[in-house]
This record gives sequence, C-alpha cells and structure tokens, in this order.
Amino acid sequence: MRGATGTGDGADRLGDIWLRPEADDRCPEGSERLDAWRLVDVRVTGSRRSPADAERWDITLDGVEDFYGEPDDPYLEAGVSLHDERTWLGHCRDLSIILPPDDEPSGPPFQLLGCAPSEALSAALATGTRRSLRLDEAELQNFDRTGARLADRLVSAPEISGWRPSPLGDGLLDIDLTDGPYPQIPVWARPVWNRWLTGPPTEPNLWAAYPAREREQ
Repeated sequence: MRGATGTGDGADRLGDIWLRPEADDRCPEGSERLDAWRLVDVRVTGSRRSPADAERWDITLDGVEDFYGEPDDPYLEAGVSLHDERTWLGHCRDLSIILPPDDEPSGPPFQLLGCAPSEALSAALATGTRRSLRLDEAELQNFDRTGARLADRLVSAPEISGWRPSPLGDGLLDIDLTDGPYPQIPVWARPVWNRWLTGPPTEPNLWAAYPAREREQ
C-alpha cells in the first residue's frame, strides 16, 4: 500500500496472488465453491480507510485472471483470503470486480524491441495488409547473452498492429503484436530469468537460495 504512492521502485507489485473464498456453516470446507483462483502480475493501485470499519482498508488491485478464470460460482458470503502461495496477505470481507470500459485505450499486449527483420517480415510490412501482417502461429526463441538458446515460448495467432524505427540501432524496428507469448513469465520469476540471461551458472548450488517455485523456473 505504501508502495502504491508512486515511488516507481516496484514496491507496489505483488506478483501472482490467489483469492480463496472462506468457509462457514452454510458452505463448509471441501466445497467446490471454495476453490481458489489466481490473479497474474498484481499491483496495488490505491487504498483508503473503509467507511464501514475504521480498522480495515479498502484496497484496489490491478491484475489479470489467469487462463482458467474464477470459479463458476464462488462462495463469497464469508469473505475472501489472499495469499501468494507462500505468505498470507490478508482477509477481505467482500470484493468487487471492476472491468475497464471497452473503449479505454491500452498499450500493445506485446512489443518486440530492436528487431532485425528477415526478408519475409520486411515484405509483409511493406505490403501492410491485414493478411500479410497476420503471423499465424509463431515461436519466440529466447537466447542468453552468450548466444545459447535458453527457452521457447509459443505466440498463438498474433498480428502486427504497428511498427516504427527503433532507437536501439539503425535499420532495427520496434514491432507491436496483438498477442504475447504463452506461458507468460510471472513477475516473481523475472530475477531468475535475468540471472540465466547472463549465461549458465558458473558455480554449483545457486538454486539452493530460491524457494520451490523459483527453483522450478
């Protein structure tokens, strides 16, 4: 909450969190209505003292539901708990889902920065029609700084929605895509990826400092 005041240091970011409905006499433990669901890349965007209870806060979060979305009929009468798989973050008496209006402007879902286009991609951009800019199924291959292939990500049916000269070098382009790679790299995993991007480990047991989900990454 303190990090949401605009310091710009990322302290407002929670990464991925889970919302779990609480049980009570009307909906005891074991009910499918108590299944948790996940929000991806969550950050705190605002908070205020609750008008109904000065001991509590109303907190606004920004995030995206994961692939499965929320349960069909979650039980919310007893409130919701929040956790990030490791740490309990709090208990809320209620929640409201606020969707942005359909006409709200948003940035491109995925950007490729400093691209050296192939002949085929240059020809597609020169043609500029929707058909030529539709890439169908593409694969994003990630390389570390030594040139070794690190990981692959599928980009399903993306289209090029815009492009422009890149400030990263002469002849390079920054390209906007309508869809990004799947699965996405969660916020909490990016330090692990950044470490691997420098090259393979140079000493043993560097993984030991990480908890389970970072080790899996």
